[in-house]
Amino acid sequence: MNQADLDGLYELYATWCVRLGESGKQVIVQIYQPSEYGAARAAGFETIIWTLYRYPGEEADILRELEGMSLFAVTMPRHLALQGLAKRLPVNVYVHTVNTQREWAMFQALGVSGLYTDWLPDPNIEVSDESG
Repeated sequence: MNQADLDGLYELYATWCVRLGESGKQVIVQIYQPSEYGAARAAGFETIIWTLYRYPGEEADILRELEGMSLFAVTMPRHLALQGLAKRLPVNVYVHTVNTQREWAMFQALGVSGLYTDWLPDPNIEVSDESG
C-alpha cells in the first residue's frame, strides 16, 4: 500500500464518518497482505477482514501473522477450508464462493462461520435442505 492509497483510505473513512456518523464504523475493510493492516488501522477502520487469496505464505505464516492483528475475520478460498484451516484459526472464517445449502453445511462442519455467494434466494420460494 503506497502513500496515495493510504491518503485515499483516510479521505474515504472521513467522508463515511461525516455522512454516516457512528454507522460509519460499520464499514468493513478487506486487506490482501498483512503489511496493509497498519495502514487500515491508522485510517481509522476498526473492522478488518484479511483475504488469503493473494497471500503466498503457508499455514504457519498465516498463524504467525494473525498474532499481530485484531481482525473481524479471515476470508479464504475453498481449498484452504477443505484442508481444515478454518478450524485452526482463532478468528471468524469466511469462504468464497458457496452457492448451495449443501456446500454451506459442509463448510460449516469444517469451521467456516460465513460465506460469499453468487446466489440470492427468491423470498417467494421455499428452499428445502434437499435443494442442493
